[in-house]
Amino acid sequence: MSSSTVERLQAEALELPVPDRARLAHRLLESLDEDVVEDPSEVARAWEAEIKSRVEEYRAGRSQTTPVSQVFEKARSRPKSR
Repeated sequence: MSSSTVERLQAEALELPVPDRARLAHRLLESLDEDVVEDPSEVARAWEAEIKSRVEEYRAGRSQTTPVSQVFEKARSRPKSR
């Protein structure tokens, strides 16, 4: 597919109403994972290990945290995209 075709599709997609753009974006993201076959229990185990690791890092004082007020302030100060 040529870059001009992709640019045309992108321009047309950006003209869609928000719900339609969201549905299209969701479908496009899903299509990226169609070839990936993962065992759900393996994914759950990996997330459990990640969560435990992060909690241990936090409790040991080895992770940098940000107060929620600063997180929201930063989010509010970002320019809104179209």
